[in-house]
Amino acid sequence: MIGSFEWLALGVLLSCVIFLIRRNVVKVTRLNSKELNNWPKTDANIILITEILLMSAFL
Repeated sequence: MIGSFEWLALGVLLSCVIFLIRRNVVKVTRLNSKELNNWPKTDANIILITEILLMSAFL
């Protein structure tokens, strides 16, 4: 059971890293609109970083 949780945590960790890179490095047109600047962008980054830290702590 714990082994399956570790695989799921690894999957969540990898997907959060991919989404963080997609949001901040790749600059997808849909995510760079004017209404998603400032607080929504910061909020999304905080959530993704928190998820990465939680899954790293679990592993």
